[in-house]
Amino acid sequence: NREVLQSTSVSKTVTVTKLEVQPVFPKVWLDIPEDLTMDQPFTVTVMVSGDGNISAADMQFTYDSTLLEVTDVAPAQSSKEDFSGLTVTANPAKFQNGKGVFTVISMDGITEETALVNITLKALENPPSAAEWETQIAVSASGVVDRTGDDVVVQPGTSLLTIQVPVYTVTFLEHDGTLLKQQPVFYLNAAAAPEVQGK
Repeated sequence: NREVLQSTSVSKTVTVTKLEVQPVFPKVWLDIPEDLTMDQPFTVTVMVSGDGNISAADMQFTYDSTLLEVTDVAPAQSSKEDFSGLTVTANPAKFQNGKGVFTVISMDGITEETALVNITLKALENPPSAAEWETQIAVSASGVVDRTGDDVVVQPGTSLLTIQVPVYTVTFLEHDGTLLKQQPVFYLNAAAAPEVQGK
């Protein structure tokens, strides 16, 4: 007698789902201090993320030159001390008419969040008519390459500044100390003197 061997085949259906991975681009942005006032200069810091391994870049900073003036530009503390091989070249003379440029070179590539440059601005002396006003500043990058020489796309950053306008109380007194008038006056605006009868 012969034994008959039977084989059983087992089949399985495997479903493979393709996940689309969105590319992660490095970005630049502006670190803005709080409580900006029209009568005080303020400093914003240009920051860059470390996920692009950036080795070289040309940076552009834009602002409304009818409202703001750049008074100083200097490499941030981290770009001078904390990261070896990082050089930031920023000339205040190149920040005029609403635009400024500076260059970034990193021999080792920027691999972590880094402060690049500090930009000090002040509001121009336009007499305001409201308690606050707004304006935009922005930073972007071009000619960006990584350590291998490949081009890198960098996301730009835009920030909305809200500038508070100081309000002062002006008091008018008679020669004997009698109160004639009190008036709130915005910074850089003139108070209206009261009318005094018989004078």
